[in-house]
Amino acid sequence: MLFTRIFGAIWRYFDVLCYILGVSCLVGFGFCFGLKWGLLATAIALFFVAYLSELIAANSKGGDN
Repeated sequence: MLFTRIFGAIWRYFDVLCYILGVSCLVGFGFCFGLKWGLLATAIALFFVAYLSELIAANSKGGDN
């Protein structure tokens, strides 16, 4: 009972956890090549997150539209 409840809570956010883990690994890999490459990887990751959030907001119904 306890494990199914914990597993259900984790499974609900599993995609987000995998995305955060993947992006953090890519940014960390960028920092392995130096500070400039790491900052560039961070900027690209933040740009991609902002673009995805705009796509989600544009496709959602409701709000002030």
